[in-house]
Amino acid sequence: MLSPAVETVRERSSGVLDRVRPYWITPWVPLGLLALLQWLLVLRLALTAEHNGWLYYQGGDETFLYSSGWVVGHGHLPDAAVGFLWPLVTAPVSLLAGPNFISGLPLLILLQVLVLLPLGLLAIYGCGVRIGGRAVGYLAAAIWVLAPHLTTALFTSSYHEKWVSISLPQALGLTGMGDFPSMVLLAGAAYFVLRTIDGGRDVDAVLAAVITGLAIGLKPANAIVLGGVGLGLLVARRFRAGLVFVVALLPALITLALWKERGLGHLPLFSSAPVLRTAAMGPIPIAGLDTYVHLDWHKYQQTIVDLREIFWSRRLLEFLPLAGAIAIARTSFAKAAFVTGWFGAFFLLKVPRTSVDDASIWRLLTPSWPAFLLLVAALPLLLPTIGGRLAAAGRTLAGGGPVRFTRGLTIALGVVTVVPLLLVLVLTPLKDASAARLEDLDLYVTLDPSIHVHGRVDPATKAVTLRWTGGASGNAKVFYHVLRAKPKAPVLTGIPPFPVATDGLLCNSTQRYGMRLHSDNARCSLHMEDIGGTASRTFVDHPPPGGRWVYRVEVSANWVNDPARTDPFTFSRPVTVTVPR
Repeated sequence: MLSPAVETVRERSSGVLDRVRPYWITPWVPLGLLALLQWLLVLRLALTAEHNGWLYYQGGDETFLYSSGWVVGHGHLPDAAVGFLWPLVTAPVSLLAGPNFISGLPLLILLQVLVLLPLGLLAIYGCGVRIGGRAVGYLAAAIWVLAPHLTTALFTSSYHEKWVSISLPQALGLTGMGDFPSMVLLAGAAYFVLRTIDGGRDVDAVLAAVITGLAIGLKPANAIVLGGVGLGLLVARRFRAGLVFVVALLPALITLALWKERGLGHLPLFSSAPVLRTAAMGPIPIAGLDTYVHLDWHKYQQTIVDLREIFWSRRLLEFLPLAGAIAIARTSFAKAAFVTGWFGAFFLLKVPRTSVDDASIWRLLTPSWPAFLLLVAALPLLLPTIGGRLAAAGRTLAGGGPVRFTRGLTIALGVVTVVPLLLVLVLTPLKDASAARLEDLDLYVTLDPSIHVHGRVDPATKAVTLRWTGGASGNAKVFYHVLRAKPKAPVLTGIPPFPVATDGLLCNSTQRYGMRLHSDNARCSLHMEDIGGTASRTFVDHPPPGGRWVYRVEVSANWVNDPARTDPFTFSRPVTVTVPR
């Protein structure tokens, strides 16, 4: 028999546990701890990965996304080479930070890490619960947090730098690219697709379609996921839900089509070579399909061979998706079809355009990583006895209460579907050179009016001394590249007829490479000779004597702070000098 004192302690401890236990058996505390752990791991990565201030390795699309946001922020349509969503999101950021992408990086990174990363965690947990109950949900959430960092040990030591400094910053929101937001949006859409497969209400199909539409509006290549969605709904025989999904997806597709048509003058899907399409050629129905669908069986085999060279086990990579598909099929054939179709479609269509050596495979497959993660998290469903119980939990546990069309939800859906469409319709065509393409680098950069360039010619040596102010950013170390061109000289040869640039900029709203377009935008290209880079704000050039020369300065930066690499983000107004004979 216990003493009265011990009984008292026991009663008090039991009371405390009774009060605490309800909080621990709900998902919010474990998920909150996982979110905190994820932030700490991302902070550790941010400090250890090679970087230049806030600037980590980027893939190139960040210039199109941010510069387009800068143009949109000033009420104009940009050169719509990318989707509409991220420019609309970055427009307020660019208005606060300015035309230089580096200046807006802190806000973009904090938005992704502090907001999108936890939302992705919730979405993955919800998908796991829908597949195999709460246990699979927690496992999926844990893999979402830990896998990017733990898998480093599975690569050969020679590949660690590419994985840690190139791939992980892009996969965890430390860049201005659209791949990480795409991954989070598709994970959120997947949760509502799984609810729809489970026989959810029409509102689940609407939410799945709206979020999928946002992902496609962010990056049109995300439309690949529709293969998995269609397969899952077809196997589940959710024909009504499929019709609702298609109707709810239309606003995003219409917005994207208008964005492309008004910003480019054509729809890329219906033009195999947009710049070579003429009025005489007429429309080419789905002529650009080969641009997006390119199957290369040799490339698939070569990719597997390359993975074997840098990864611990090729067999493991081959086993996980196949075993995961079988595991999910124990719960639902339709869910297995959806998740496998999602990952398989991205693998088939993206791998031929990727490389293991330059790590582009990890970036281009980023929107499909939630599907691969769910396939891995579902493996416990294969365990004898335990797997059967988890599968039963996946069939019976709702993983969230019913969703209804409330006034707040209806307003939110209206905002994210109608507002982008209205903005695309009311934005006026860009009529000046606020942004221009760098054709040789395939970049889209902004004109920074804060950069003031002054040129002086030494009469004795005929040398041109350039000095400038502005253009720096405290978020990364920058360097400058000096561009030179001869006024009134043809920019390109061999493509008649071609307009003449007088200041290094070629802008023409009706002709491009001699071919007729249907865009009112002043699509500009910067065609000047790069004559050198410097970290200072002065540069001495020795042009051929006699004649006038026009100069511009580009503000450049890269993750390794290497002035030899040309990674420009903004350019200056021109300055013209006359060199005597």
